[in-house]
Amino acid sequence: MIKVNIHGSCVTRDAFEMYGTNFKIGTYISRNSILAAAQKPLELREDEFEAEPRFYKRMVHVDFNKQVMNRLAENDPEWLVIDLIDERFELLEFLTEDGEKTYITNSSSVARTNILTESRYAKKEYNVIDTSSFSADELEVMIQQYAQEILKRFSSDHIIINESYFCAHFVSNQNEKMRRFNEERVANARKMNQKLSIMYRLLKKYLNCHLIKMIQPCYADQSHKWGLAEFHYIDAYYRHFMEEVNKIVKRYHKTAINIHGSCVSRDIFNFDKEERFRVKKYVGRVSMVSTYFPAIKYPEQDTNDTNGSWENRMLKIDAQKDLFNILSDKGDYLVIDLMDELWDLMKVSKDNTITCMTYSQVLRRSDMAEVLARGKNRRIIHTNEMPEDLLEIYVHQYCRRILAIYSPEQIIINETYPVKKYLNTNNEVVFFEGDRLRKVEENINKLEYFYKKLRHYFKGCHIIEMPKDAMACENHRWGLASNHYTDDFYIERLNQIIQIAEQKENEKMD
Repeated sequence: MIKVNIHGSCVTRDAFEMYGTNFKIGTYISRNSILAAAQKPLELREDEFEAEPRFYKRMVHVDFNKQVMNRLAENDPEWLVIDLIDERFELLEFLTEDGEKTYITNSSSVARTNILTESRYAKKEYNVIDTSSFSADELEVMIQQYAQEILKRFSSDHIIINESYFCAHFVSNQNEKMRRFNEERVANARKMNQKLSIMYRLLKKYLNCHLIKMIQPCYADQSHKWGLAEFHYIDAYYRHFMEEVNKIVKRYHKTAINIHGSCVSRDIFNFDKEERFRVKKYVGRVSMVSTYFPAIKYPEQDTNDTNGSWENRMLKIDAQKDLFNILSDKGDYLVIDLMDELWDLMKVSKDNTITCMTYSQVLRRSDMAEVLARGKNRRIIHTNEMPEDLLEIYVHQYCRRILAIYSPEQIIINETYPVKKYLNTNNEVVFFEGDRLRKVEENINKLEYFYKKLRHYFKGCHIIEMPKDAMACENHRWGLASNHYTDDFYIERLNQIIQIAEQKENEKMD
């Protein structure tokens, strides 16, 4: 889901609720004029006034205390969408304790409170300001202030202006014939739209962001769920707006990837030159089998500094069996490879708890193995010597817990194996020999068993198969190893992941 925050009105919120199936609204701020949002605050506690419904009370509290900007940055949004329909409200002009002018949106939410009749602000003098009385220069100063604050929190290429206006005509729910609002309402719509046109132009100027123009012609809808109003539109408006949003987001949205595996998956995204993807979580050196065993407390105070911070985090995840909690911070896809199943397990005991950890070079380089085995015998377990029925239990639990987080359609198995040959520094193809070659063949057999199990339990997932002509590379950034491949290996796998993601995006757009 793509997280979006909104500063605007129901014209934007309703569009996302109706047709934004791939979006999640995080924060929605309405009934707060952009002209007032960057002004000086007036302190107002929530227990000082009453308002129903609760949403109206929150919006008034946000307005008085000028919390709009901070609230819009909440919930880790990827996009901000702004419309100006709430600029229909007048402003209340107060003086702060320092004698400076500030403004509050005189919305219907304020009218439903007792702030102006019973709170301490009932005793303060204020002026009611029709914002149409502001000159273009005054509007420009206030909008520039607003834009400056917004750009401290959002990049301009992730802001969308929904340029919406008042309608002079509506469609009757009786016969769908276009009808005209009465002359008073038409005159008010014309006045509002003149002001909104200036404000949208200035907002676009200072935010330098995306702008979606209102579909033409557009009418109000007498059968709208909120009733007849100049800005309660026909269905075509909402469809058009979301179609345009999807076009913009498709150009900028980075597909979030979580990885449980090794560098063979992580390094794929080093070739993502167009930055289509964002690796959100990467957990390595934690074997699938090790996740079956109980958690122990990670003895941070006893480990040395041989490993880097990432390696130490992986040790902690393995010891505390936090893999599934980490992966619960979901990406759009989970990429899994099983290279870490080639490590043995180390059986250790701490605080009367017996567990197994992945006996990777990270664990070997640390002194954690010695710390955990202090005064006890540790044991190295070779998983290729384990009974298949026991391995079946371990793999089944892993798959069951993954499926509690991700659907099969979100899982990509990067089915990768060690290779028997490599490209040397002279660009010649060379075969591994002796014990190294025998180890490759042994590891291929081991991995084939595990990948077969994943295919069985993750029915419906995406599978990227191992190319038959894959080779290792002596010039690889991590050095020569049977799972450090030539560049074309990673590029080809990246292209397959792009195809998977694009197919899903096209389905969403349809």
